[in-house]
Order: sequence, then C-alpha cells, then structure tokens
Amino acid sequence: MSRGLPDARLTDALKELGSLGTAHGVSMLARMVGSPVMMDVPRLALGDSEWLLAELGGPGAPVVAAELLLTGAFEARLFWALPEADACVLAARLLRVPKVEPALPRPAVDALTEASNVIASAYADALARLLKVKLSPSTPDLVEGDAAALAGDSTERKLVVQARFFSVEMPAYSGQLMMRLESGALEVLTPILERLGHFEAAAAASASPF
Repeated sequence: MSRGLPDARLTDALKELGSLGTAHGVSMLARMVGSPVMMDVPRLALGDSEWLLAELGGPGAPVVAAELLLTGAFEARLFWALPEADACVLAARLLRVPKVEPALPRPAVDALTEASNVIASAYADALARLLKVKLSPSTPDLVEGDAAALAGDSTERKLVVQARFFSVEMPAYSGQLMMRLESGALEVLTPILERLGHFEAAAAASASPF
C-alpha cells in the first residue's frame, strides 16, 4: 500500500506519464467525434474509494464510467468517467445524432464502450512505447449508475494520475482519465523512469498525437 506521495522528481515523472497517455487518448477521441478535445494538466493524488467518489461527483451523482485493467510490465487500473449528461452529449457526437437521452440506449452504450477501448489502447500504447515495456488494456466494462456504487468501498489508498478532458465545441462535454497504480507498480516504474534520465525530454521526444 502506498504510504505517501513520492518525491518531487518521481511525482513529476508520473504526471508526465499521465500527460502523455491522456494526450494520445484524447487525440483518438477527437478523431472519433471529428472536433477538438482538450485536456488539463494531470495531477497526482493518493486516493481511496472515498476520494474516487468525490472525484466522480459525490453520492447520488449519475455517471458513466469504463474501468480497464492495464497488465504487462506493471499493473494499473484505468478509469474513463463522465457525468451522465456529458456521456449523453458525447454519445450523440459519436453516433452523429441530434440527441441521446438517459438511460443510454444500446447503440449509445456500444459507441461509448468502443470509445473507451480506443482511448485506453492509445493510452497504454503511448506509455509502453516510451517506457519500452509491454502493457495491454483489458476489455472495457462500461457502467451507468450512481457514483457511490462505482467507487466501491476500499479504504486502501493508492497513487492515481488524473487528467480532465473537455470538448471545445457546443454542446460541451467533459470527463476524466485516471490511472491508478496497483500493488508493486511504483517499484517497477521507478527504476525504468530513472533509466530514462531527463524524463521530460524523453516524453517530449516521443511521437506527439497533435
């Protein structure tokens, strides 16, 4: 279990990982909807289920989220989450229809599931190429419901790299990508990041999606 945030140098490196993965994922989403999608600077947090619930909007907040397991050189969980209303807007964009209402109809669920799969694959591939390791996402599990049910009840705090994405054109939608490092992941990543040397330069030199 993570006892605290890592030192500043490693914290910056992990944020750069999140930035790289999110940038590639957001780029693929922009291609799918045919319009620009932006992202905020990632942040690093030490969070449990209570923290995740707050980030999803709190108890009773209707959300749509996909959870995937990243496996390979290390293990992490990737969460792609949007408020339900935003997910409806995004689904309409993906389906090229005027409007989608909750509860999501099957075509909307399929479109969002496919989007989460493409985004997660781009995220994992960007990290794998930079770190020179194998990393693969599982099949996404898309869930629509109360944020409390999705967040779970674990009290174990783990490192989470979190970034928000948002559309530029109206009607607007926004969501977030969160990578939670599982047991042993930080111990695997630390020497890899050390070997990369000047991490920011390495990240900047990798293929940009923009």
